[in-house]
Formats: sequence, C-alpha cells, structure tokens
Amino acid sequence: MKLLSIHLPSNKPRHFQRLVDNLVSTAADPTCFEIVVKIDIGDEAMQQAIAGIQRNVDVNLRVVLSEKFPSYFHTYIALDECLRASDPEYYFCWHVNDEILIETPHWDTILARYIDSFPDRLFRLKVNPQKMFYNFFDIRQTCLYADYPIVPRRWLDATETWAPCHGGDVYQEGISIYLAKYGYHRNIPLMDIVVGGDEAGNNLSPENALARERGTCLAWDNTLSAEMQERMARAARRLQLFIMAHDQGLQNFELRENRRRRTIDLVQDERVHARVSYPVDHVALRFRNFDAIARRNWPCSLWGKPRASKAAVYAYRAVRRTADVLLALVKIPVGLALGVSWNALMASTIDPHWRSIQEQRMKAALSTGRRRWRLLRRLGVKRRAGVQRAAPDRRGTPDPS
Repeated sequence: MKLLSIHLPSNKPRHFQRLVDNLVSTAADPTCFEIVVKIDIGDEAMQQAIAGIQRNVDVNLRVVLSEKFPSYFHTYIALDECLRASDPEYYFCWHVNDEILIETPHWDTILARYIDSFPDRLFRLKVNPQKMFYNFFDIRQTCLYADYPIVPRRWLDATETWAPCHGGDVYQEGISIYLAKYGYHRNIPLMDIVVGGDEAGNNLSPENALARERGTCLAWDNTLSAEMQERMARAARRLQLFIMAHDQGLQNFELRENRRRRTIDLVQDERVHARVSYPVDHVALRFRNFDAIARRNWPCSLWGKPRASKAAVYAYRAVRRTADVLLALVKIPVGLALGVSWNALMASTIDPHWRSIQEQRMKAALSTGRRRWRLLRRLGVKRRAGVQRAAPDRRGTPDPS
C-alpha cells in the first residue's frame, strides 16, 4: 500500500543517511513510503550519499535536483518542488527536517489505522506532543506552537501548496485556524507515534544560527501579513468547499474563483452548488500585526525592518508607556477608594511592566553572552570539553533543515 510520502530538503549527508536508516529500520513495511529529497546542484557530498543509499538500502527515494536557494528562509520553494515530484497515489504527505528520528517501531502500521479518519480525507494528524493539544487564541501564536502534521494528499490538493512563504508549519496551522472559524475542526492528535531526534537548528554553526535568529522574526511577520492571511483564508474556503462537495455526494466538481470579488464557486454540470468569499480586513490585520511587533521584546525582533517602521515602533511604545502611566495614576486611587487591596493594584499595574523590563534585560544579557563567545572564538579560545554539542555540518549556506 502507498501510505506516506515524505518531503524534505537536505544538505547534510550524515543526517540524511541517519534519517533514511531510521525510517527503514522502524517500519514494518519499508516499501509503503517514499522519500522525496531536494538537493542543490553541485552538492557532490549529497549526491554521493544518495548514490550510496540507492545502492545499499531498499527504499523508494526520489531526488529533486535544483538550484540552491538563497537562504534557509526559502526552503518553502524546496517543499513545493518535492510535492510536485512526489507520487500522487500516496495517501499521506509529511514535510520534515533531516534531524528527526521516529522512535516507535512499526509506525507505518499505526499510521495506517488513521486512514479515512474523516471520509472526505481532509484532516491533519499532529505529531508533536508539546503542540498537538495547544489551543490557539491568536493566530500569531502559530509562530511558536505550529506543528509539522501528517496530512492526506487530498488536503494538499485543496490548499494547492505546502506554503507560499517561509514556514510551512505556520502557514498550514493558519489555514487550520481559519477553517475552524468556518466551523470545521480537523486536527487529530497522533499520540501513538513518537518523533524524536534533534530540533531544527540544533546542529547549526554559530554564524548560521545568528543568521537564522535575525531572519526568523522578519519571516514570521511576512507569513502573518494581511496578504498571506488572505491566502490562508482562501485555502480554508477551498477546504470548506471540498468538504461540502463530499457531503453533497458531488464527484466531478470544480472550483471557480472570481479574483476581483474574492469568491469561489462550487460548480458541477454548470450548476453553482455553493459560493463562499475569503476577503479579510487588511486595515485591522495590519494594525494588529503592528501592535504585536511593537509589544514584542525578542532579540532581533526589528532586524531587517525599514527605518520608518522602526521609528514608528519606538514612537508607539513611548505613547503606550505614557498612556499606561496615566492610567495607573487614575486606577490606583480609584481602586483604593473602592476597597481594592494595594497588592492587587500593584500586580495589575506595575508587575507586568517590571516583568517585561526584566525579560528584556535577561535577553539582552544572553545576546551579549553570545557576542562575547563569538569574539572569543575569533581570538582562538576553545570551548571547554563536554559543553559543545555534536559538531555541526558547516558546509554551504544556512542549514535548510
């Protein structure tokens, strides 16, 4: 049975070899899955590793050879290349990085139990135990808590892509949130299969780790821009129409889109069975995104932003602090007059600001520590034995895992 198609880019031969060996050794039937890997043109080390795998390991392996993308934040291009090169007959698809390992023996027989969990084959199997039960109250939380779920191929046929921007996990989680707003909850926790290994980015060189840290906030802000959220809403509406077509027993249907009106029609035999619209409030989303960026105290949170945007953020922060102080001057005496305890008033006014200041100082200290360590490395000072992790693969551009 064609069960699972696994998609990933890789430029680390050792990690990719380890992943292939792990998948083959833990599967009850190694022929039930395929691996579609994207490698860079001119990456001889990966080509040699893949030749060795094809020679020594009995595994369905497809190779996508294309130009090297500019940075880690363009890996979404590789994922879509893998999706187009994959066999559409496989029931599930999964995009991963080459640092994961499956710890559950016979994971394929467990995964097969989830076939047709929904008869329309539109659902997501969430695999991360820390994230599979997370409830999102704000779409921006997906940046930290989005999962890499296993989805049926039909889900990708409806959404048309893994992602049109950096963060296939964030983009697909956003689609799930919009689909829930339309009344369809299609997330299923997959607790029976344990995925271990390393988190993405644990094996980066210090230079590549700094490049990733600087670019992450900028990429997340682009992924959750008003334009991208409208694409998420559009994909969710397409999923909704696929579900409605199944519920109505429609077989040979098509979706016709009116880009100007931002509507999609469910059509069969020239009859429109349903029409949905997917526009979002761009003004409200832009303000919410700006407010979230201004409140964020992460290191490098404003890296790469235009000077005008940085100036607007600093001005907005100053206005908010002034407003908070004026509000506290009114709230504290009114609260005391109403009998509210002094400790409760301090907890609701001063403590949040104090925690924010402390967090900002702590992150600044950590950032200073990293800069100091990079300076010591340039001066030739070596790290003490037992502190450093496994040696990272330092070849090429920032790690696309």
